[in-house]
Amino acid sequence: MSDSKRYSLSLSRWHTIAERLSTLADARAKEALNTIGNTNVSFTLDTEQVEALRARGVEATRLLGLARLGFKTVAAIRDNLARANAETGVSGLLAQTAGVRRELKLVRSISEVDVTLRTSLDKVNERLASQQGERSLSSRLGNSGIPVNIVDNREVAKAKDEITQLELSLALLSDQVNDLNRKTIEIALPEVLAKEVGL
Repeated sequence: MSDSKRYSLSLSRWHTIAERLSTLADARAKEALNTIGNTNVSFTLDTEQVEALRARGVEATRLLGLARLGFKTVAAIRDNLARANAETGVSGLLAQTAGVRRELKLVRSISEVDVTLRTSLDKVNERLASQQGERSLSSRLGNSGIPVNIVDNREVAKAKDEITQLELSLALLSDQVNDLNRKTIEIALPEVLAKEVGL
């Protein structure tokens, strides 16, 4: 069951194969455990039924073996990918990409704050004073109070301008990762699993 053959494929293709094999191994493990853990009998069995249950046990054992082989194979593929990513510089680019994504998310959040609906700090006391005569301030505003703008409007406008630059940086990093992921590496894969991922 574990005869292996070496395959030379791109890093991106190996990533895809690892995901497929992981999904297959998870499904097999789940099916095998379900069969082993949920087979119950509430009546006397004849010889044919005993043999059928034994056959189910043999199949569950086979699936467990394939699941374990799949887990080991995925680990080996990911180990090879990690080394190749470090050698080619993909790891560093992925770290940069993650940082830019987080920064972009933050900048987008900042840019979505509508400062025009918030009272500027230099006018907040005036606004509070004008509302005190109408009703009690706490009943009018509740616990949240008056929305106040505590930053310069130019900072929010700057954030909006930075979105385009960060999106461009993200696209360039993605292109670099894609270019590096074209590199091929050779990994041994059990033939029984290779057939299942189209190799």
